[in-house]
Amino acid sequence: MEPKPDFKRVMPEGLLPVTDIDLRALSEIYDEKDIYLSVYMKSSSAAELDASRSFIASRFKSMEKSLPADDLRQPFRSTMSLVEEAMASFPLKGERSRVIFACGPLSFLHVYRLGLEIELLAVLDSSPFLLPLARLRDDYEDYGLLLLDSQEARLFTIRSRLLEEKSQSSIDLMNKHKKGGWSQMRYSRLRKGAIKSFLTQVAEDVANLDNLQGIGGLVLAGPGEAKGQLMELLPPQVRDRVLGLLDVPMGTVPSELVKMGDQVALDHERSVSNKRAEELK
Repeated sequence: MEPKPDFKRVMPEGLLPVTDIDLRALSEIYDEKDIYLSVYMKSSSAAELDASRSFIASRFKSMEKSLPADDLRQPFRSTMSLVEEAMASFPLKGERSRVIFACGPLSFLHVYRLGLEIELLAVLDSSPFLLPLARLRDDYEDYGLLLLDSQEARLFTIRSRLLEEKSQSSIDLMNKHKKGGWSQMRYSRLRKGAIKSFLTQVAEDVANLDNLQGIGGLVLAGPGEAKGQLMELLPPQVRDRVLGLLDVPMGTVPSELVKMGDQVALDHERSVSNKRAEELK
């Protein structure tokens, strides 16, 4: 099946979550002859890129020699030139790998830059080779991370190790309840009330998220007791979607948030798998 014209050339400008790649549409592409090259390469640095290019060039030579007829070698060379074009560019910030699907005779070229590690691979087949991408998709399900304390809440989605901030809310407790002349007890009571009101609003906002059911779950992160208090305020159906709590400062750098959030998501997945295995026994 020949791909539609608007699907023949796909080259996103930035890093792409693996869940944004249309595997279904790619899986429908097929030809009777082996005319599609699929390349998975490491690209986290110039050195990794050079090593990948060297490996793939060697694989291409072996492929070309194995082709049984000259009428197959010319289409292969045109496809190979498309792949070489896609491999030539320098890595983007945060890029760790690059996936390339190409077919010279059909002017078909898809290039995806990922923030995930993949194994080096070059395949010549009658369709794009999608198994490594399908495995990555299973391993890196999208999930949410809510970073909060008693005054600020920031909602992120983590998609294939890429952190995207979706919303932010905060209150100014010092200006909202100035202490001047109040007793310590009254000031403390008013401050606790303001915090509870803020966290209640955050809980309502989380419960009303449109895509909460479409992601793998939610990690609650931040310093102190606010995340635990929020947990108690969430409706049961939302609380069941919480993957775990993470004790971190509000100023934690994005790369550390992703690393620790991934670990919480992985631990939750293992816990669920072990529970199901016990139920099966």
